[in-house]
Amino acid sequence: MHGRAAVLALLLGQGAAVAAADARGWTALHHAAASGHADVVQLLLSYGASVAAADAAGFTPLHWAVKCGHAAVVQQLLEHGPPLAAASPDTFTPLLLAIKFGHVDVVQQLLQHGAPLAAADAVGFTPLHWAVKCGDAAVVHQLLELDAPPSAAGPQDSTPLHWAAMGGHAAVMQQLLDRGADVAATTAYGSTPLQFAMFDSHFDAAARLLAAMEPTHADVAREVLSQKMLRLVCTWRLRD
Repeated sequence: MHGRAAVLALLLGQGAAVAAADARGWTALHHAAASGHADVVQLLLSYGASVAAADAAGFTPLHWAVKCGHAAVVQQLLEHGPPLAAASPDTFTPLLLAIKFGHVDVVQQLLQHGAPLAAADAVGFTPLHWAVKCGDAAVVHQLLELDAPPSAAGPQDSTPLHWAAMGGHAAVMQQLLDRGADVAATTAYGSTPLQFAMFDSHFDAAARLLAAMEPTHADVAREVLSQKMLRLVCTWRLRD
C-alpha cells in the first residue's frame, strides 16, 4: 500500500473486493491504517471497508493505526464506530497499545470515544497500571480524571502504586496518593509499595510513601528502611 488513492479508486470502481485479505489476514484497510495513508483510509471506508475486521494476530485496523501513532487515521476510524474493546490474543486493546507506545494524543482520542478503562491485558495490567509503569504522568492524569480506580488490583494483587514505586516515578506516585491510593496495600506475596520502592533503591519514592503513611505504620517502615540503607552503605564500603 503506497497511498495511491487514484489507482485504488479505479480498482474499487471496477469491483475489486474491499474486504479481500492477504495471508496475514490484512485487508487493504489494515495496510492503509498501519501506513498512515489518511486519503486511502477515507476511500476504503467510503466503499464499506470493515473497521472491525481482525487480522491473523487479532488486530483490527484501529490497533495498527494506534500502535503506529497515526492520530489522523485513528480519528477517521473512530468516526466509523470500531470495537474499542477488541483485543489481540495477548488482550491488548487499542487503549493499552496507545499507552504502551506513548502516543498521548491517541490516548486522548480513545478516551473521548469511551475506550474501556478496566480492560486489562493477559497478565492483568489495566490501562492505569501501564501508564504508571511507563511513568507517563499526563496519561495517568487523564485516566484518574475519568475515575480509573487508583488501587485497582493487577498481577498478584499489585496496585498502580506498587509499580510507580518500583519505577521511582515520584510525580506519578503523588498523583495516585492524591486520589486515595492505598499506601499500605499488599500484593499476594505481602509486599507493600514501600518494599517495591526499596527493591531498586528508590529512596525518594520511599520517603514520599513514608510521608503518606499513618504514624504507627510509618515508624515500623522507617525502621525497615533504615536497616536497608545500612546494608547498602556496608555493601558500598566493602566494594571500596
